[in-house]
Amino acid sequence: MKKKLLFIVFLLVCFVNTCFASNGSVLDEEEKIADFFMGAVKGKGEYAELASNFTPGFAKAFTAVKFKETKEKVTTTFGDVKNVKLYSLEKLDKADRVIYLADATKVPNVEFSFVFSNASSKPLLDAIVIRAVEVKKQAPAKQVKPQN
Repeated sequence: MKKKLLFIVFLLVCFVNTCFASNGSVLDEEEKIADFFMGAVKGKGEYAELASNFTPGFAKAFTAVKFKETKEKVTTTFGDVKNVKLYSLEKLDKADRVIYLADATKVPNVEFSFVFSNASSKPLLDAIVIRAVEVKKQAPAKQVKPQN
């Protein structure tokens, strides 16, 4: 009887895990789009390929000319961007905000913030914010000794 109960619990756990796995695939798709944008900023991609991942509204606002200006501005303001790492993911009602931190040659820390619309079956890029940020290092917490 115990073996049957354990087997049923095991099957339920497996079923529940597959139900919640969709967020992982959405994040994977968002990361691919963000990585492609980073590569395109460095000159390793074309605007047309990137624009296929835009929402219609963002595609109108972020044209090929704006993209070229953004590439130039990133290079002149921040320098060579490297060591890009996922920093934060915010799940909102119908959107996700994915934030990356990167090192640059002219600025120590650069934040790339991507907003993705999840209204359709595939996440689409709806906004990009690129800015320099200051990352403060916290001092280690002091240990409090218990008093007897």
